[in-house]
Amino acid sequence: MVTTPSTVLTVFRRELDPGLRQRIDELGMPQAGSVAAERTRGLLALDWVIRIWFPRWAALMEQTGRDLAAFMENMPAVQDHGSAEEAGRWVRMLSPLVGSAETFLVQQDNNFYERTAATVAREAGSTACSASAGTAALTAATASVLPECLAAGSEIILDIVTAIARYEAFDGVAPYMEHWAAQPGGMEAKQIAVGNLAPVVAGNAVTTIADPLRESAVQLYERLVRVS
Repeated sequence: MVTTPSTVLTVFRRELDPGLRQRIDELGMPQAGSVAAERTRGLLALDWVIRIWFPRWAALMEQTGRDLAAFMENMPAVQDHGSAEEAGRWVRMLSPLVGSAETFLVQQDNNFYERTAATVAREAGSTACSASAGTAALTAATASVLPECLAAGSEIILDIVTAIARYEAFDGVAPYMEHWAAQPGGMEAKQIAVGNLAPVVAGNAVTTIADPLRESAVQLYERLVRVS
């Protein structure tokens, strides 16, 4: 009988960056096994997105975000369409952030420093979902349990996290902009320095959250490998 590799694990691996891909390759790629095994893997990946990955980002938003994150981390596991639909209700509570984050960044247009902060924040935020393995896990889940993913808010969850990450990156780089602006020297030299340093600072603000999630994603992959 011809067997094929697990679709969920194949997609998960494909969507990871080279660094994470190399780490999980050491864990092997089991055969698909059965439809039931693939569904279990898909639900485990979705549950990770909902109860681990999303709350870590949501907690960066004061008040509502933090309360929501605490609730979602402790909610029952996503195991079927009903629990996915319940999770989706909570995920979508933060959907207004998608528009508000972009509006905020567009408004940062008073000077070179504000515009640069907005630009690097937008770029850093755009890498957040893939850098923290959320894109990989959600894409893998949709390969097996698409109806549950849609019920859980897969159409908006990546955009919400991108918006949160852009806010976080802006907040991380803005104080440095004020410092750089106050330094002696000509504007041309400052622009060169800021152009080199600002993307690094904004990226570091996102990396602080992304790195622990990358480790968690490796643990998730180990769980998926053990499903039979």
